[in-house]
This record gives sequence, C-alpha cells and structure tokens, in this order.
Amino acid sequence: MMASAPGYTRGIVYRNAPGLPFAVDFSRLPRRSVLQSVSQKSVLVESLRRAYGEQMRSGNLLVPTEQILKHAGEAGVNLQCLVSGKTLMDLGCGRERMLSSIAFARSLGAQNYIGIDVCFPDNPSALISQLGITTTSNIGILLIEANMPDFLQLVPTSSPVVAMMNLITGDKELYFPEGISCAGFCTAVAGELTRVVQTGGIAFGRSSDTLSLLPSGNWHSKEEDGTIFAIRGQGIVH
Repeated sequence: MMASAPGYTRGIVYRNAPGLPFAVDFSRLPRRSVLQSVSQKSVLVESLRRAYGEQMRSGNLLVPTEQILKHAGEAGVNLQCLVSGKTLMDLGCGRERMLSSIAFARSLGAQNYIGIDVCFPDNPSALISQLGITTTSNIGILLIEANMPDFLQLVPTSSPVVAMMNLITGDKELYFPEGISCAGFCTAVAGELTRVVQTGGIAFGRSSDTLSLLPSGNWHSKEEDGTIFAIRGQGIVH
C-alpha cells in the first residue's frame, strides 16, 4: 500500500503494518531529511558505484543473514530470543538484500520490519510487487525514506524495538543533512538508539561506526569477526 504523510513528499514508501506497537506522526519528519531530488539520488548512486563497483552489484560487501546467525552463535547471543515478538528496525536497509532481511526478521519471530534508508527507488512499484510475492501476513512491513535520526526521534522512549545496522557508505557526506558530520550523525543515532530500545533489546550489525559508539554504561556489547551485538541493559545473553 502506498501512502504519503501530510506535508511530506515521499516519507512512507510502503506500509502494511497494522500491528505496530507505537504510533508515528510522519508529518513531523522534516522535508530536508529526504533526498527528494532525482539528480541528488543519481549523484548518490553514482558515488556508490564508483566506490564499490562490482562488489556492490554482487552484494559481496553486505553481510548475509546466515553469517549474522553464525556470528551470534559464536558470541553466545541468542538472537531469536532477543528479536521474537519485537519490531526490527533495519537502519540503512538499502535495496540489495532487503527482501532477504525481511525474511530474516520473520525467521527470528519479529512482529514487524521497519526499513529506513535515505534513498529508495524513485518508482518503488517493482520492489512493492516483490514484497507482495515474497512476504506473508505474519509480519508487518514499513519502509521509510528518511535520515535515521529524524525517524528515530519519532519513536517513543523504551519501545519494544531492536535495531540491525549493516551500513555501506561511499561519499559519506551525501548521506547527511547539511552541516552534520559523519561523527555527529553516528553519535546522534547512537543516542537515539539508547533512548528508544528498551532494556533487553538489541542493536546488532557489521562494521558499524554507530554501534561502536553505544555507551558502555547502557549496553553490553560483544563482537565476533566484525559483527557487533549490543544488548540494552543487563543480561539476556544465553
């Protein structure tokens, strides 16, 4: 189902998540949080192509979900226990492995999948058609085109959410609002994750500057072969 929030050009790319445990007022997303210009998106895509070339097209830079499970087991983290029944936020969901990420979230028992990225296709009809074929009614799906901090600021404090971050960036400055550095962006996202993820939740992913900035006083982190598993609060590691 396509939708657009009042005063917001293309924040909601796809929405079929009637069971979200919280309401989000998308009209509060600032217009500047979205790369609305086709020319801007073209520059972004071209910069990624130059930076990664064939590796990006083949998906070799992205961490397959089976590797995440392998690393979780080696780190002694029970991902299914931590994700089951919660809403998984895929921060920087991209497009190369989105469908497999949704299937991954569903296999872990997530109630909803929220994919947030700064740049979705200008015409997402093909992606939406694939979603209809490859997903089932037992998981809600919400795809949002926005900068991460802008979306996370709309999520209530201590929500039943978990976060996955497998980020690839080329010319990083293209991803951030004007005047915001990479370090400032990552710090802002880490702060918002600390606020919105309730005790017992998890944030995990590979080669993520943001996850390495999560405050140790609030998170218990383990790393296995470059994949970070950060658990909010005490315990919940089996």
